[in-house]
Amino acid sequence: PHPVIKAKCFDYILENAPIYINPSDPFGIALEAIKLTPLLDVGCNPDKILISLSTQWQIELEDKLYLPEDAHFSKYAGGYLLNEFYIDYNHSSPSWEDILKYGISGLLKRATHYKTELSKKAPLTEEQLAYFEGIEITYNAVLKLFKRYIIALSEKTEPKMQCMKKAFENLINNPPENTYEALLLAWQYWFLQENIDYVRVRTMGGIDGLYYNFYKNDLENGTFTEEDIKGLFLYFMNEFNAIRVHYQEPIYLGGMDENGNCIVNDLSYLVLDAYNILS
Repeated sequence: PHPVIKAKCFDYILENAPIYINPSDPFGIALEAIKLTPLLDVGCNPDKILISLSTQWQIELEDKLYLPEDAHFSKYAGGYLLNEFYIDYNHSSPSWEDILKYGISGLLKRATHYKTELSKKAPLTEEQLAYFEGIEITYNAVLKLFKRYIIALSEKTEPKMQCMKKAFENLINNPPENTYEALLLAWQYWFLQENIDYVRVRTMGGIDGLYYNFYKNDLENGTFTEEDIKGLFLYFMNEFNAIRVHYQEPIYLGGMDENGNCIVNDLSYLVLDAYNILS
């Protein structure tokens, strides 16, 4: 089944791709599993390993779902309208709230729980079994990658790398506990989904709201100072600039809660200060 094929490919890449480390960067660890070719208009053209597999399945879907009249319209309308028409399964908006709340191991446990509860109601179909198996393989692959990172970082003596090693040791079993661990998890999640799993992460979410409790707790506990956290956001945002993200990477600040109250906070201004330094 497709979910299992995709997950096993993902697992193989995470287990075998070389690890890149930049000791000067608190987020400077990734897999050397993509190539970037510069483009003048949008920044880069990513050559991703699973692009051929995803493209093949996309074509199969188009063959199944496109009516003859739809295919005819799509073929000829592009010459007269400023539009393009295609079946798009390549954009997603991750639930960052859940990712930061549960962490990778927590998401895996939640999926296993859903599978168990669903099976109590009726025997799972082949499609359902494949769906859950794909999830289990994928999240276990990420946890194995974090263990690879820890081994690689054990050879590094730089303070940033020792701090990163400690963060991954916690992230294997737990959700993030501070601003650094939360941003590191978000960066890893983005990198793996966007560049290895080959599904676009179309937004990083409302970052002043997502990370505010981490920020507040770090200041109260003395884990990080305000300047430390501004530095972390500088590095974090520069990761996307450094990799020349295809068609940019949206974030947003502020907004309103369910009662119509403004949710701009101190972190909103800190992020803007960091962004202004980068720009």
